[in-house]
Amino acid sequence: MSRASRLSIAGLLVLILTGCFVSKTALIQPDQAAPVFDGKTAYTRSSLGDDGQTWVEDEKGSMSTVEGGYVAHSGEDKDDAPVMLRQAFDDYYVTQQAGKDEFYYDLARIDGDRMYLYHFTCGDEDQRHVNAGLIDALSGRGDDLRCNVSDFGKLVQVFKARLGAGALPKSLYIIK
Repeated sequence: MSRASRLSIAGLLVLILTGCFVSKTALIQPDQAAPVFDGKTAYTRSSLGDDGQTWVEDEKGSMSTVEGGYVAHSGEDKDDAPVMLRQAFDDYYVTQQAGKDEFYYDLARIDGDRMYLYHFTCGDEDQRHVNAGLIDALSGRGDDLRCNVSDFGKLVQVFKARLGAGALPKSLYIIK
């Protein structure tokens, strides 16, 4: 399953099954979810073009609220799994989407009707976060490396470190 089809915010976000930040239990409960897009019903997703500077529109769809989160309807046969957002700091939110046996996480920045999604993946360099006690463990190998997390606050610290190292968003959603 590709990164673009895994998580779209409000179902819209975009995660990939491989190289993810994951947990066995939800780090965001419905009563903790931020209602940042309530009342909005459509989205347009763009990805960075080959030049790494230009946003290229690649999907339009509708969205609805469900159980503290959002679900995207992109016109495909199957809707995305619901996505919840919880404020992490400033205008940054951690996104959570349930998979079959685990939950997937990413970071989003919201600026008005724009949501910038980072698509963070787990890598060997995250061993330093394991050593610091911010990530519970790394599991898997190669493209299937996973950062196993169990604490929302610690996950926020890892994502903040990524921003501090210059991470840039990979997708842009305009929510209407």
